[in-house]
Amino acid sequence: MPRQDEKEYLRDCIMDAAPELPIVVPIHLSTCQYIADCFMVNRTTVRQWKKAGAPIALIGGRLACEYNQLMAWLVRRS
Repeated sequence: MPRQDEKEYLRDCIMDAAPELPIVVPIHLSTCQYIADCFMVNRTTVRQWKKAGAPIALIGGRLACEYNQLMAWLVRRS
């Protein structure tokens, strides 16, 4: 595990390299219910979003997505 001073150094390097860019961490949502809970909607809404072209995939019989991609899709749609 990095020490606190190493963490601060790395953060400073990142901010110096690209201070205007946000740091986005991928968050994988692996079930329809999890997607619904994160966006405070019901599972029917999640299935409707998929039919409407949302970046939601069917993986092993389950709906899954990446949170930031779905949020961006919803923002563009509004």
